Amino acid sequence: MEPPTSPPPPPAPPRRRAELHELLALLSYVKPWRGRFAVAMIALVVSMSFGLLFPLLVGRLMDVAIPTAAAPSLAGWHPTLNTVALLLVGTLAIQAALTFFYSYTFNFVGENAVVRVRERLYRTLVTLPMKFFGEHRVGELASRLSNDLTLLVDTLTGTIPQALRQTMMLLGGVVAIVIISPRLSLVMISTFPVLMLVAVFLGRKVRRLSREAQDRLAESATVVEETLQGIANVKAFTNEGYEVGRYRAGLHAYLETTLRGVRRR
Repeated sequence: MEPPTSPPPPPAPPRRRAELHELLALLSYVKPWRGRFAVAMIALVVSMSFGLLFPLLVGRLMDVAIPTAAAPSLAGWHPTLNTVALLLVGTLAIQAALTFFYSYTFNFVGENAVVRVRERLYRTLVTLPMKFFGEHRVGELASRLSNDLTLLVDTLTGTIPQALRQTMMLLGGVVAIVIISPRLSLVMISTFPVLMLVAVFLGRKVRRLSREAQDRLAESATVVEETLQGIANVKAFTNEGYEVGRYRAGLHAYLETTLRGVRRR
């Protein structure tokens, strides 16, 4: 008789849904400062609106400075050179002030949120059973607590605002191009599928290399922790050179993985 076959493993949840769940869980740490976060989002939207006006004002400035018969008219608006120049300077000043405000606010919220994450993660670590600490080295856990959480700061203070900013710039730019030249907009929009496929393909590789780089960095931190904790044995057996070699190998592995990710970006 044939041995009974084991039941097939349950299907894994879709990767995209899991990532969305993780992102929402990360944003839950922003709740105590959701009011500031919302105001910063409004400032970002207004700043990008002024940013989209900048090319229009520069073009109008050139039309006024070098008048031609083919210069377009904006709803009968015929400003003077000084008027356009003042509008351009005012737009830049308002955009600079708004950019400072939302950049500072995003950093304030992100840093505070990551402090909460660090506190909760540390509380979870110290309450885990001894079996967990027997299977994981202390240096690796310390590296995860310090270095890996730094990536969360970059996500909350840089990645999310930049993603929103670039999305608004893309949508606003497409709308402006459609209004100015529909034929040119069709040419540009036709390139979007190719660019999106390339971005998704390279983005997956960059994400994988980023995780691998964090693993290499954690291994290097483990070497430091083991060496310093057992420094008496290292000195007794004159193993300084060996430990330096281990640490150097870990750093070189981290550097190589990081540079591979830089090339993909």
